[in-house]
Amino acid sequence: MPTLRLTPDIEDRLIAVAKRTGRSMNALAEEAILKHISDLERLDDQGDKVVAEAKRQSSLIGKDALEAETLDEWAVVTDRSGWR
Repeated sequence: MPTLRLTPDIEDRLIAVAKRTGRSMNALAEEAILKHISDLERLDDQGDKVVAEAKRQSSLIGKDALEAETLDEWAVVTDRSGWR
């Protein structure tokens, strides 16, 4: 079981909430830690999704730019004099 060192301010606040709610300081601390861990995991998962989408869009933009550049190059070297 880990031991936590709290600043006096946090400890005072935790004691006050424990008294007000009738819950133990341990239960309140455990609940707060679990909520924070869940929030971090959710944010991490969302961050992974954002990075994946950014990479996908980047590759699409790069592909479109490459295709446009290639078409421009073909237009320059193509003999269009016989096309009507």
